[in-house]
Amino acid sequence: MDPASCGSPSFGSKSALMKESDETSKKPIGIQRVRSSGPFIQHVDPVCGMIVESEGKVGSHEIDGTVFLFCAKRCRDRFRQNPSLFLDPEKKTSRNLKNAVFVCPMDPEVREMEPVPCRVCGMALEPAIPSSTDTPDTEYLEMLKRLKISAILAVPLLLIAMTSMSGSVSDMSGLITSRYIFDWIQFLLATPIVFWAGAPLLNRGVASVRQLSPNMFTLIALGVTVAYVFSTFVLLFPSLSLWKTLSGSHDALPLFFEASGVIITLALLGQVLELKARRRTGDSIRELIGLQPENATVVLSDGDEVVVPVSDLEVGAIVRLGANEKIPIDGIVIEGTSHVDESMITGESVPSKKEKGSELFGGTINGNRSLVMRVSKIGDETMISRIVQMVSEAQRSKAPVQSLADAISKFFVPVVVLIAILAFAIWTLLGNPVFGIVAAVSVLIIACPCALGLATPMSIMVGSGAGAQMGVLLKSGQAIQSLSEISVLALDKTGTLTLGKPKVVEIKVEGKFSITEILSYAASVERFSEHPLATAVVDEAINYGLQLDDCADFSSETSIGVTGLVNGVNVWIGRPANEELFASESRSVIEVRLNSEKAGFIFIEDPISKTARIAIESLGDLGIRPIVLTGDSFGVARKVCEELGINEFHSGLLPSQKARIIAELKHSKEKVGMIGDGVNDAPALATADVGIAVGSGTAAAIETADITLLGGRISDVSKAVLLTRKIMTNIRQNLFFAFAYNVIGIPIAAGVLYPWLGLLLSPMVASLAMTFSSVSVIANALRLRKTRL
Repeated sequence: MDPASCGSPSFGSKSALMKESDETSKKPIGIQRVRSSGPFIQHVDPVCGMIVESEGKVGSHEIDGTVFLFCAKRCRDRFRQNPSLFLDPEKKTSRNLKNAVFVCPMDPEVREMEPVPCRVCGMALEPAIPSSTDTPDTEYLEMLKRLKISAILAVPLLLIAMTSMSGSVSDMSGLITSRYIFDWIQFLLATPIVFWAGAPLLNRGVASVRQLSPNMFTLIALGVTVAYVFSTFVLLFPSLSLWKTLSGSHDALPLFFEASGVIITLALLGQVLELKARRRTGDSIRELIGLQPENATVVLSDGDEVVVPVSDLEVGAIVRLGANEKIPIDGIVIEGTSHVDESMITGESVPSKKEKGSELFGGTINGNRSLVMRVSKIGDETMISRIVQMVSEAQRSKAPVQSLADAISKFFVPVVVLIAILAFAIWTLLGNPVFGIVAAVSVLIIACPCALGLATPMSIMVGSGAGAQMGVLLKSGQAIQSLSEISVLALDKTGTLTLGKPKVVEIKVEGKFSITEILSYAASVERFSEHPLATAVVDEAINYGLQLDDCADFSSETSIGVTGLVNGVNVWIGRPANEELFASESRSVIEVRLNSEKAGFIFIEDPISKTARIAIESLGDLGIRPIVLTGDSFGVARKVCEELGINEFHSGLLPSQKARIIAELKHSKEKVGMIGDGVNDAPALATADVGIAVGSGTAAAIETADITLLGGRISDVSKAVLLTRKIMTNIRQNLFFAFAYNVIGIPIAAGVLYPWLGLLLSPMVASLAMTFSSVSVIANALRLRKTRL
């Protein structure tokens, strides 16, 4: 096809032939375009803009006498949903998707339009909102591969270096009998570790220098580079007179290949542990996105019905919903009446009645009757998409607990470099430059904060394992640190403080009727009802051991009640005639009439969890203030809080309002935790400093939350707080071990004690000390496995 013919089409209502010279003054019609290289017409797909030569197998669609052709059935189905969207260029342009944004996991303020390395720290950027597909984490897999190969090479490298240092080389027989050959083996083992396995770490160190933002990668890069380059020069030029001058004898200078290899291997271990924890962040977003079904049934203008992907739905499209189906997207009911389970939005277990004009949300579940809806929102405007955006933004706004290491490194790194320079300068001025070189290299090596990089992830990994054994799932270091510091805990009501399953709590009889008589008649009729409270009545009758009778002439009148004929008795169940008498009730009330005579009232409510009282008492002992945030009514919320001794609550809240209240608490310098069990709690769970989900809640809430109580017991929240406080204490101990060696070792490595004690720390010993500090950190972290609460 002639490239000149691939311009953008414009749309109209009549056919015409035009020459290329006329296109500047007149627009071609919507379905045709003149080829610049010929006198005949091309047809244009109004959806995607592709050229269509003929109707083919796809077919066409006619509007007001104008025939439109399409390149594929998918384009035709999209067009037939709402043609005006594609015939109006402005509307079509407004539907373009936003470009993806990539952010730095360590510095959320770094945002790029492409997945390039972070300009500050050099880390790989990740999507601000993960895709719905569970793709492998390439960065984690790549770093894990580098760690494995590095460890395989580092073990023999360290053994050879230790053998060489012990002087046993001269006693060995066979091919390798000289120290010189051993030195070359060290070089061959260390080179791939430094330049291949350690490449990401060295690149981050270079980036930190360029951006004047020193961190742990800065010292790793400096220590490794100095050790490797110095050792390589000594190895390549062993007879250089400079070495004899520096050493003051014919003895060879020490090599530090094993130090560079061990530093890289330990640093990679820390990175792998961190990446593994970060992977869980995107899982919550994918869970939310996955709440919507993949396809929807669209009713076209000519009455045909087609199944299309939800991503192809257009505003204005008519969608038919079957009984018990997931609602594919946001819209307005235009036909039918049903009850919809909106617990993922409202958090309430009682489904909401939907009739003509009612709003529907994608991902919610339709009841036992079909509905017809008109799509009102698509893409980023839907409720699910807004929740996804809120969760993503809240997660990105949290500072990772690992940032503590970098915050310390910003001051630590310049000081270490300065000490190394001063050590070399002072020893050189004193006439012993070889001591200066050894001291400078030793300072840089012993100061490499590998233990600092391991301090946090090791404690998190071991502490998380201990928590899982106790029924507390800790998903990240940031959650552990935040939960250990919270002063306020916001709680959802339904499914958290209450069981989330309405049940009959009281039956009041009128006149001559008995409780079992009322319950038997009511349940016999209610079992044919789709109303959510009907299930509670039927369950109560079963608990009483009552036999349900046949019901004839069942009828349901929306917002009024249900009727039926049971054993010759006309049964009516519905809203009380005098509802104002029950306005102060904190529970639902239904009236039962038998043969038009008032028989009694059935009261239904969501009971409080047995563990809720234990949880509220334990929070007070820990110095944490509880606040209830619920979408339920004021009366229900007040009663629950009075029974549990909670002084503050907010009722009638939407998901965004819960998140707003938490944001206000955070703005007032409170450390806020949030515990919930529904998707409606997802924005609040993500906005809080730490989100907690109960294991009996929805999968999306569990994925969104930072911490999950696997046993479904809210009383375990105090156990989670105590555990995180122990983990943070362990992390602080690890940080002490990491820096204690530096505080003691750096002055010794610089040669401060040499004038008095003749003690000068060699780079080999410095490397062993650095390694031992990491071992100490790991051993201390492993103590968390024995934690019992």
